[in-house]
Amino acid sequence: MSAEPKKTKLNKQTPSRRILFTIIVAVLLVAFIVLGPKEPIIKALNIDSDGKIVSDYEGLLISEVMTDNTSALPDEKGNFSDWAEIWNSTDRQINLEGLTLSDRSDRAKFVFPKKILNPDDRIIVYLDGTNQNDEDKPFHAKFKLSSIGESLFMFDTSGFVISSVDIPTLNANETYYLNEVGEYVKGENIYSPGFENTKEGHEAYMNNFRIDTGTLVINEIMAAPRTGLRDEDGELQDWIELKNCGDKTIMLDNFAISDNPERLIKWVFPEGAVIPPGGYYLVFCSGKNRSNPGGYPHTNFSIKAGGETITLSTRQGNLIDRIAFDNLPADASFGRVEDGEGWRVFTLATPGAPNTADGAKIADRYLRSLNPSGIYISEAMSSNTSTSLGEGLPLSDWAEIYNSTDKAVDISAWGLSDNINWPLKWRFPPGSTIMPGEYKVVIMDKSKDPGSNAATLRASYALKRRGGETVTLSDSSGNVIDKLYLPAIPTDYSYGRNLKNEGFFYFDAATPGYENTTGFPGFSEKPVFSAEGGLYKENIYVAISTADGSSIRYTLDGSVPTLENSMLYIEPMLISDTTVLRARSFAPGLQPSTVVTANYVMKTYYTMPVVCLTTDPDNLWNPETGMYAAGEGVDLESYKYIPFKNPTPTYRLHGKKFRPGYGEMFDSDSGKVYFSQDIEFGLIGQYSLDMPQKSFKLKAKASIGERYFHAKLFDERPFERYKSLVLRVSGNDCVWTRMVDGVHSRLIEQLKDTTVIHQAWKPIIVYLNGNYWGHYNLRERVSRYFVAQHEGIPLEDADNMTMIEGSSKAYYGSNRDFIEMVKKIKASSPATNPEDMQYILDNIDVDNLFDYIIFQMFFANTDSGNIRCYRVPGGKWRWIIFDMDYGLFRAANNGVRNMMNPKGHGANDDVDNTIWLKTLENKEMLDKFLTRFGEIFRFFTTERMLDQVDECYNILLPEMNMHFERWASYNLKNISMEQPKTVDGCMRYWNSRVDRLRNVVRKRPRHCYVQVKEWFSLTDEQMLHYFGPKPEFPPEAILDKNDNI
Repeated sequence: MSAEPKKTKLNKQTPSRRILFTIIVAVLLVAFIVLGPKEPIIKALNIDSDGKIVSDYEGLLISEVMTDNTSALPDEKGNFSDWAEIWNSTDRQINLEGLTLSDRSDRAKFVFPKKILNPDDRIIVYLDGTNQNDEDKPFHAKFKLSSIGESLFMFDTSGFVISSVDIPTLNANETYYLNEVGEYVKGENIYSPGFENTKEGHEAYMNNFRIDTGTLVINEIMAAPRTGLRDEDGELQDWIELKNCGDKTIMLDNFAISDNPERLIKWVFPEGAVIPPGGYYLVFCSGKNRSNPGGYPHTNFSIKAGGETITLSTRQGNLIDRIAFDNLPADASFGRVEDGEGWRVFTLATPGAPNTADGAKIADRYLRSLNPSGIYISEAMSSNTSTSLGEGLPLSDWAEIYNSTDKAVDISAWGLSDNINWPLKWRFPPGSTIMPGEYKVVIMDKSKDPGSNAATLRASYALKRRGGETVTLSDSSGNVIDKLYLPAIPTDYSYGRNLKNEGFFYFDAATPGYENTTGFPGFSEKPVFSAEGGLYKENIYVAISTADGSSIRYTLDGSVPTLENSMLYIEPMLISDTTVLRARSFAPGLQPSTVVTANYVMKTYYTMPVVCLTTDPDNLWNPETGMYAAGEGVDLESYKYIPFKNPTPTYRLHGKKFRPGYGEMFDSDSGKVYFSQDIEFGLIGQYSLDMPQKSFKLKAKASIGERYFHAKLFDERPFERYKSLVLRVSGNDCVWTRMVDGVHSRLIEQLKDTTVIHQAWKPIIVYLNGNYWGHYNLRERVSRYFVAQHEGIPLEDADNMTMIEGSSKAYYGSNRDFIEMVKKIKASSPATNPEDMQYILDNIDVDNLFDYIIFQMFFANTDSGNIRCYRVPGGKWRWIIFDMDYGLFRAANNGVRNMMNPKGHGANDDVDNTIWLKTLENKEMLDKFLTRFGEIFRFFTTERMLDQVDECYNILLPEMNMHFERWASYNLKNISMEQPKTVDGCMRYWNSRVDRLRNVVRKRPRHCYVQVKEWFSLTDEQMLHYFGPKPEFPPEAILDKNDNI
């Protein structure tokens, strides 16, 4: 025997069986069972040159037996059964064909098939009560051994004993083996199946199951393939990839994988399976359970994409690696991060290649090699605001395919989809052909008539800028022949392939219809702040980091960091004063990262929520384009009155244009972050644009960040997301009470049975680029999204409506129907013609219209030209009330005459009021209107209105002194001669204007009563019927000459 341990293959079999051999063996076996002796017989077959009796099987020995195998040697299924080792101790080959094993001397129980046992080779037979003697599988005998004593016999083809052993009582994992001097002895924990029966042999055997942690690992898992590897049956299969991270070849037939953590040895790798150093080994998880020599083997289980736990273990049941995953997307793999920690989803699986960009190139090359058409997806854009797709065509998302062949290809009925599970989501129309070398563009604009024109291809869906979609190209049968995963793609960038350079690239100069340019591989990793923006009572330190270790640069003035204008981040920075921090990372070969922004509002004690706006200072103060800039040489104090003209200030020319920025909102009590996101914002207003403190409009936009503001911003609203908001200085009332519009809104809010929608009101504090900007009023912005929310329509369907502004101007959608309706109403006679009246009722929500008119009349809003109405699908025209800055301005202002003036209503009597003038010609409608007016009149009592004024006043009061500290010195006399320029003066003036508002509230009900009576020529009895008794002026009301009524 050799001094060194030598491994013997345990179950290598010859490729065929012989029918004749089976018949002969069966006959012999029957004869042996019937005629065989009760005691074993040894037959001498030959005599050697020395005269010794020898057998053809001399030296074939039962060399090792285990009768209580608890964890020593697992079979191919991971079970631990009795086993025996047969050893060829000679220097010649021995054919085992026809030999038998048994635990009885008089009956053969296991027959060997043809098996050549080489010199010094060993083979294992599992004694587990099952029969398996297929030449290409491990051997199992249909008997077991007793651990308290048993005999084992091996017979030749004539039934004579070749080798036998009387086995004593054995403990768990104790072996009875033939030692080096030819004696059978017991040994505990020295078992060596397949190896020499020595301590060295035991070590050699055990080394098959020993592996350093991290050497052999599960590297990648595919659970729901739609493209890529197919098995020998041409079918797509789940798969698992192992990786050898060590520097030595690993024999895999001693390892098992499973999808059941309670059953680790579910599938054992086939004999001879090896994985070289640094190499990969792939297994199809098909449930077909094939060893598949020369190809990828198949497990006896498949993988559930909804979630699984995959294990790798030794055949002894020692866990080597384990990975759990949930909800793996279709055609995406779950893989180990190369040269890093953790796992991630890979949208382009890399079987047999590294989980890296280089591996993705190999995988993409392989996928394209499987594409029989030679047509590939070459480029896509998911957020387009500037790339033309042709005259008259929208600036929309698009995808491009390329014909790499020298032949025209008919692609009629082929599919292009953004859903790999629905490859035929959109089909190319009949007659679609792509010429050799052609780049063909498909416009993705959610066309309502998709796939109808082969000359201009328009799909029924759009792409997501935030990425996560896979664009697929499929043949007419729905077989996916190419795919392009889309990551997050910045606005006006495209993404795709450059077929001259393998891999995927971003393109800052998109080329729809043409060959792609060079492109770049990606963006530097976005920085992360150690502390998020918010309200802080004490100093903090903020650290900035990136996952890839790229260099970080930052600014503190709101500007976008560049290599030229920023500071290099070195160490955590102390934040002790209110600061706006913007950071960006830079890495060689990559574009700079997106900008990360945080506002740290330090050591403040506001009673209102805080909103922080950040934008590059050039967007604010550039003399030619800045939204807040007056312009070179412009002196705002030189103008006589508003609006300022000749020269027109820069903010009037460019201030309303949306600029990119960042918005955050924090709760002053809890510190809760309402929102923190990239936004667009600009100025809003008309006459109020000239105020030193200006109103802002904010818009969430998917092309730069979130599609909505996801927050419950107003207590009185159930909504938890908004498309746009307004930070309002209260319009022209910003120089007076700063709250009168809010008073109106909150009063209307109390009237629960009205359908007139109005804006919520929430006072806030604003910071602009880290600078305190004073008190503002947060409002919903009056838009189609505003209407959709209040009408219970999903924001995604807000486009399906019409909105009118002023007399008939289209605010959203077409004004054609509205103009035709007004024209028809103007020519009608609803007082005498029932059909004309019915036409009005069919088109106008009269209850809504009446409430709107009554609010304008009661509050005496003489600037009623700020009017918008709308119609949703299947609905009637309704009105919105907003911008009531001139409501409750003077008690004697005749709100009734303003709205009923035959010339028109509004400050200049030029806004069309045909609809309600004609409607009120009808006596029944006039009675309905006056009845409703009386209800609202009695609801808006002086006491109710005074309470609302006081509530709003008390909300503002704690913050007004600081507000005036910021803005008092900027007050312009050409806007308000009365407004002081000192803090104390401003506080006194503000209080006086609120007192003035209170006085208007005390007097307005009586004036309104009289105005209604006079305009509609009502008798005292009629007034008493509709409105009740005429209100008296309260004793505390301060009267003037206009109050003699």
